Amino acid sequence: MTSLIQSNETFRSLFFSRIFNEFGASLFNIAFLVYAASYTNATLYISLAALTATLPNFLPALVGFMSDRTRDKKRALFLSSWVQTGLFVVMAFLIGFHSMPIFLICCLINLIADLLAYYKAGLQMPIIQKRVAAEEMQSAFGLFQGLGSAFQLIGQPLGVALLALFQNSFMSLSLINAASYFISGLVLLRSRKYLDIDYQPSEEKIDFNLKKIWQNILLIFEKDGGSQATSLIVSALLMNFIANGMLAMIEIAMQDYNPFGNNYGFAVMVFNVTFSLGLLLGSLFVKDFLKKASLRAVVTITFIFFFFFALSLTRFGMLAVLVLFIIGYTFSKLNPKLSSYMMEVISSDNLAKIAGSINTLFASCSSIGVMVFVASANLMGVQQTLVLLSVLALLTFLYLIFTNVLKLGRGREILK
Repeated sequence: MTSLIQSNETFRSLFFSRIFNEFGASLFNIAFLVYAASYTNATLYISLAALTATLPNFLPALVGFMSDRTRDKKRALFLSSWVQTGLFVVMAFLIGFHSMPIFLICCLINLIADLLAYYKAGLQMPIIQKRVAAEEMQSAFGLFQGLGSAFQLIGQPLGVALLALFQNSFMSLSLINAASYFISGLVLLRSRKYLDIDYQPSEEKIDFNLKKIWQNILLIFEKDGGSQATSLIVSALLMNFIANGMLAMIEIAMQDYNPFGNNYGFAVMVFNVTFSLGLLLGSLFVKDFLKKASLRAVVTITFIFFFFFALSLTRFGMLAVLVLFIIGYTFSKLNPKLSSYMMEVISSDNLAKIAGSINTLFASCSSIGVMVFVASANLMGVQQTLVLLSVLALLTFLYLIFTNVLKLGRGREILK
């Protein structure tokens, strides 16, 4: 993999550009949460920050369409980096003030910067396709994915350390973020001769047959769920709905139920890094005890741990950290199993479309989960929302167990 960075100038420039992108974004995510927590009505402001972070999940198809329609991708990459730089310079001068309008402007800046990150990733795809050999493509995307995972693990602890070093100077973190985007653009500018490609956007209209897409998704889940494929789809969507709502609940709950003292940023960082570590290890250890487990079994196991997490978060914080690691580990098994089923039953000409549809479906469900649980925490309170989460998780767990018993019973009758 490292040989690809050494030998391919185009990939090297894109890789190092993405390093500075990931560096800035991972640092500032935790800083912005701490900034939100510094307001008097912290729960409301943390909720707004969490909701802002979920909004881009509804728009990947639109942003991808814009990337595909951009003719001069090299120029668009430079301009996007400069716009991100300018946005965070503006943020640096605004973030020292405490008022609702200023906070909403900062949220808008974060939203635009996140959308530009999606846009830049889309711009890079045709360049990679043209400039990286087919046999090295998997290594290229593996390096990009590994880079993202690494910054998820080290970015937030580094952000917390820098906040302590700068005595909670959010302006300093904003300027560091602006500098990282600026350097990202400079890397691309310096390597611009390697980024030229002959690209003509397709004028073909998008064929998006919802009925056909749903039938293909059913085929994938029927590999595991058989006649109960629909209920398994609903359970998998509910798993994403709860998981991301649960992560947003951590950010709100740590205001009043912090097991690590009064350091809000450190507490959120511990939970997020623990979940990311579980995801990373679950992705790396593919030949573990869950290798032969069905998708239904993985989903069922995860729901019972959702139940224990919701009950322990405000009362037994350290236990909740351990449970969250297990949730991250089991949650990481969902996508690989779905992908393997997809490769078996979907034709190559529909593969990208169906994969994109499933990703959009799951991402949208995840974002709705954040919205629902954040709204509930503000209207009903943290404890009541966690009770609701635990009841939902337990009922889904019991439903999956019950339907599995019925399935086994029917199987025995057929054998007789």
